[in-house]
Order: sequence, then structure tokens, then C-alpha cells
Amino acid sequence: MSDASSAAHDDNLAHPSLADVTEPVLVPSPDSPLNGVIRSPVSIAWLVFIVALLGWSAWHLGATHLTATVRAADGSMMTVPDTFATVDHPFHVARAQTLLESLRDGQILRRVGSHEGGYPVEFYPLGVPWLTVGVWALALGTLSIASAFKLVVIGIFLAPVLVFAGLGRRDRVALPIAGLALVAHLAVPGEWWSGGYTETVEWGLITNVAAYVAAFGFLAALLAFVLTPSRATLLLSIGLSVFAVATNTRSTIALVCVGLGVIASVLIQRGVTRESVRQLLIRYAAVAIPALLLSAPLWLSALRFSNLYEFIQYQFYDGLSAYWQSSVNALSSPIMLLAIIGFVVALLDRDRPAPMAAACTLVCYVVATIVLGGLGPDGGLIAQLEATRLMPFQRLLMIYLAASAVMAAVRVIGRTRRSTGFVSGSLLVVTALLAVFLVIRPPASLPVAEQSMFPVETTATSQYADLLLAVEAADRVAAPGTAIFILGSELGWHQPMWAPIATDRPLYYNDWLWLWQTWHRSPELQYNGQAILASSLDDALRPAELARHGIGAVVTLTPQTEALADREDALIRQDEAGYAVYQVRDSVPVVTSAAGTTIESSVANERITATVEGGAGTVTVRETWFPRWSATVDGEPAGITRDSSGQMRIAVPAGRVALEIVYGVDALDILARVGSIVGLLLTLLLVSLPRLRDVWDGTASGERVRPPMADGSTQAGR
Repeated sequence: MSDASSAAHDDNLAHPSLADVTEPVLVPSPDSPLNGVIRSPVSIAWLVFIVALLGWSAWHLGATHLTATVRAADGSMMTVPDTFATVDHPFHVARAQTLLESLRDGQILRRVGSHEGGYPVEFYPLGVPWLTVGVWALALGTLSIASAFKLVVIGIFLAPVLVFAGLGRRDRVALPIAGLALVAHLAVPGEWWSGGYTETVEWGLITNVAAYVAAFGFLAALLAFVLTPSRATLLLSIGLSVFAVATNTRSTIALVCVGLGVIASVLIQRGVTRESVRQLLIRYAAVAIPALLLSAPLWLSALRFSNLYEFIQYQFYDGLSAYWQSSVNALSSPIMLLAIIGFVVALLDRDRPAPMAAACTLVCYVVATIVLGGLGPDGGLIAQLEATRLMPFQRLLMIYLAASAVMAAVRVIGRTRRSTGFVSGSLLVVTALLAVFLVIRPPASLPVAEQSMFPVETTATSQYADLLLAVEAADRVAAPGTAIFILGSELGWHQPMWAPIATDRPLYYNDWLWLWQTWHRSPELQYNGQAILASSLDDALRPAELARHGIGAVVTLTPQTEALADREDALIRQDEAGYAVYQVRDSVPVVTSAAGTTIESSVANERITATVEGGAGTVTVRETWFPRWSATVDGEPAGITRDSSGQMRIAVPAGRVALEIVYGVDALDILARVGSIVGLLLTLLLVSLPRLRDVWDGTASGERVRPPMADGSTQAGR
């Protein structure tokens, strides 16, 4: 060896890369389809298969069918959005529509006033609504929000394939891993909390799934940043973690486990030294600190106001056996078996960073599910954490590990046969056949709920059009300053929640879907969680109950609720086609003066105004109290108290007075916003200033500095 070559070799030994020390020992040839490089015919075939399956899935889910023409009850033909209508979808579309209207008014939405007397957005973050508005904007406003939301749901459901490919690319098997995992993801719908098709599309629990898909992407991005740091992977890691929190705050558990899993996996693979730990912590801090600051308005509010949040636990694991069975149901028995094999192989094979990181993350996450979520009706360490709702992230990890197990077997077979191309081609054929017989044409013997991407109800029906017409009619007949009460559901579970699309009035439902407080419950009614029991619906239509919430009009969507309303003397039925609409006789406005009358009033998401006249007394505002509300009477500050119903009361003097109530910001809100600005500036500095880049990139004087292995040895870079 020449002196020059020897010196170069010594320089490489002095600076081994984190990626170098974790590269697979068995590396496919450059032309191998297992290499993740689209070069060979088999690689191209894998890519075509994945794109075709994604395209077919999007088409099957209706990505090309976004509107429909239906005949309404009045005989008119209406063009309506053709979007998913089951369970939670109406709630999320309405939130996106509310966000869009707020932006049109020049405001960033901080409170949604159409649900339960209004709730702060931190209690149900707006990540998915922001994404929906973004798609609407990309379409230049040519789509309705409901149609844009449908594309968002489809995109989130199919998005894991990108993460599968990203993790596979780290081990040079991007396309096979992505293809295998995609088929598994599409073929098994799972239960309503599993994170598959059932939860995402049928139940519409899109915020839960979207947050965990982002957390899963964070795993791939953070691993890439830790091993081979770059601006792109730093920005992607920060962005995905912030989006996950801004979509569902419980995803913080997954994000923490990803951080611990990645750190643990890298230390296991390369050994523990002071330098290696220091470098890992620096890189993790470069992601965690900006992300923590950027999301400060969400987590700070969640901590401050947690005592005001009333959580309903819909489902729980009744012991370890129930948790195990739910895990199997999320995957199917064959995929679970492969996932277990992949988990074991990942821990034994220290040459493959992505499976190792996924396995370590899975260990942390399972422990967190059991300890924090709990196994039983009493929950775990976090009282307001529903353990079952953590399953989507676990499912994605295990699907990836199952695909990794298959690829481990392929590597062994390929090494034996000396033909990775033949083995990968054979695997592609098998995967394509599985896609045909499990996804595209699932066995007819399977129950519909267990088939891949089974049909669900959509808004391409007269029921959707009739609801909008009924709400518009109720809006016309309701007295100014009053709310609308909508009972029953004929389209999906929560049909009334489409109403915010047709009216700006406050709304009241007999089934709230989600509950953040119980103050508004009447002691005269009986409830089942978030819903009024059917046996109490007739009492809910009594004059006292209607006045309690300032109801000015009622819409009934089922024959049963219509019959109840017809019997109530306080309701005047209107001559409307379709769903029954009633005007409330002698209705009480949302803003009511105990010693006078309300001359005029306006109720918006974050501002309520009224003019009242009469004697000195108390004004009741039938919106839910929250600490951020502040009031002025004739421009002078006035105190707000909360009554037993959770509504607001304000003392006013005699005479004609102007009342204004504003949902504002306090000192801690401002501090959180400053934190977000600091987080944004820090992110920009980390990716732009050379000195700061040197800190997380491990460079000095233009040279990449790499820590040694635990045993003091080093490894040359490739």
C-alpha cells in the first residue's frame, strides 16, 4: 500500500460514520432489486405494482368520485359532495369548514362554538382540518371542504406505504418492504380502534390515525437524521412530530417511544461510549427542543386546563389476554406470527438499523400502553388515556416487522441460491397474488366487516341534501340569537353534525359524539356517555329544556323523533318537505337578561355581543364557560361567573347596555406563542447557520467527526 493510500485509509478509520457502523453485512449487489435502487427489471416491476395498487385503492375508495347529483325531498336536483358519511366523518368535515370560515374572516380558529356550547381547539386539535383546508387551497377552491376531506382521508390511509419504503430504504429493501407491508395494511381492516381501514374510513377516527401515521413517519425520519444527519431529515423529523401533536396529543407517547427506541437501537448496534451518547443526545435535542417549542400552545394548554376536560372511556382492555387478542385482530394471526419473527430477528441482527429501531420502539410502546393506558376499566397512570386508542401505532410497527421477517428469509434464500433477482421476482409474484385475492377480490366467505376496503355510506344520498335544506329552513324560522336542536340520525351515526355547513347558529344535538365537559347535562334527563337516552328525548323537548340552551328551532331526522316533536305544544311544525322542522314557541335567546329583554345579539366562535335593556340583574350567556372568556359592559370590564350548567353569567346595571364577551388570550397563552416563534427561529438557525449545523452534524473544520465503536475500534467508510 502506498503512503498516500495508507494516509487516506487512516483518515477514514479516524472518522467512521454512524451509518457506516450500522450498514448491513450482507449487502445485495448494485443491480439487485433488494437494493432499493430502481435499476433492474424486477425493481421496476415492484415499483409498478406498488403504484398500481395505490392507484386502484384510491379509485376504489372514491378519489375520482367527489360529487354526486341527488333528488332532494322538495323535488329539486342538488349537487352534493360525495364523501364518507359514517360515524365521525361529519364532525371532522364541519370542523374543517369552521376553520375555513374563520380564515376567511381573517382569524385563526381557537374555539369551535357549534359543539357542546363551544370548546377550545386544544382539546381536539386541528391538524386534520388544517390539512383539509390545505388540500382545498391546492385545488384553488374548486372542491368543497367535504370533498377535500375525502382526499385527505384516502391519503392518510395510504400514507404508511411511504414510511414502509423509507424504513426499507435504510436497509436497502425499500420496494419489497413497501409492497409487502402495503398489502398487509390494505388486506386487514382491523377493529374500530386498530388503525386500519375500519378505524380510518368506516369509523372516521381520522385524527387518531393521522397522528400515529405521522409518528410512524417520525420513526423513519429520526432514524435517518441520527445515522446520516441532513437538513431534510432534521426538518422532516421536526415537522412530523409537531404535526402529530397538533393532530392528537396522545401521539406524544408514540413520539417519546420513538426517541427512546432510536437511541436504544443505535447504542445497541454500535456500543455505548461517552462520545456516542453525547452525539446521539445532541442530535435528538436538535429535533426535540424545536418541536417542543413549536407545539407549546397545545401541550401547555392541555396541562393548564386538564382539570376542565371530562374524558369518556369508551373501550378498555380487560387484562393482558384482551390486549393480546386485540393486537392479533389488528393484524390477523399470520401477520402477527411474522411480526413476532421479525421482532426476534431485528433484535438478533445488529447490522440492520431500521428493524432494530422499530423493535426497540415497540418494546417501549407496549410497556407504555400497559402502564400508562392500563389494563382494565380503571385505566393506568394517565386517567384520561384510553389504552385501546394507542393501537394504530403498534399496528404499523408490527406490519413493518412482519415485512422485515419476510425479507430476512428472502436474504437467506437469495444468498443460498446466489440469485437475489430471481428470489425478489418470485416474491413479487406471490405478493401480487395476495393483493389480488385478499385486497382486490377478497374471499366472499369472509364477513363484509373483515374484507378489505368494504363499502361505507357516503353523502351521495338524498338524506344529506334533505338535512341541509332542513337546517336552512330552521335557520329561517328560528328567532334571532337562538340555537337549533337536531335529533336523530338517518345517515350514519352522527348525521346532525353536518349542520355547521348550513348554518352559523349555535347547535345542540341529542348525541354529541365526543364529550369534553358534563356541565351542560340537565338533571332532568338521562344520559349514556355523550348521548341523551332515547327514553329522555321527549323530556329534552320540554319548554324548560329548550330554554336552558336557547333553542329557537328543532329538526328531527327519524320517524321516532318526529313523533315526539309532534306531541310537544311548544313546537310549531313548519310546512317543509323532507325532514320535519319546528319553530319553538316563545323561544329564549342564547343571551338572556333576567331583569330585561335582549334587543339584539350575535354569537360567534370567539365573540358574543348583545344589547339588553331592563333593570339591574344578571345576563345569562348559554355558551360554555372557559377561563379565556372576558366581558365588558358598555366598554367597562365585567366579571364572569360559571353557573351549575357551565354557562356564563354577567351582572349588568339597569338601562340599555352593550355587552361584549371575547375569547381572548392570557399571559401564558402569549408565552406559549412566543415559544412557538422561538422554536421556528431555532429550527431555521439549526439548518442555516454553519456553526450550529456543525454541532448536530458532527463536523469540524470541514471534516465529519465520528465517534469510535464501544471496543475502541473503528470502521472505514464506504
